[in-house]
Amino acid sequence: MSRSAIGTLVDRRTGFLRLVHLPDGHGAEQLRVAMPPVLAAVPALARQTLTWDQGSEMARHDQLSEFFAEGIFFAHPGSPDGAQVNLPRAAH
Repeated sequence: MSRSAIGTLVDRRTGFLRLVHLPDGHGAEQLRVAMPPVLAAVPALARQTLTWDQGSEMARHDQLSEFFAEGIFFAHPGSPDGAQVNLPRAAH
């Protein structure tokens, strides 16, 4: 059985889509390793913020915050398309 997974990055304003291959699973460490090369290839204007659902794969979000000028946000549980919760600056 394969443990590979795919992460998706979508800019809701433009519809810009990037797939992030996660060949070794979708845990926090796997996402932390796979995201930087993908994020580095995304234009800075398209990565001002990141909104994520409440998945545990973002447990190491602090190690990705350098890619986002205005921070990383988490959606309220049960409402990934709804309101966002800003992380405290100290969490970055």
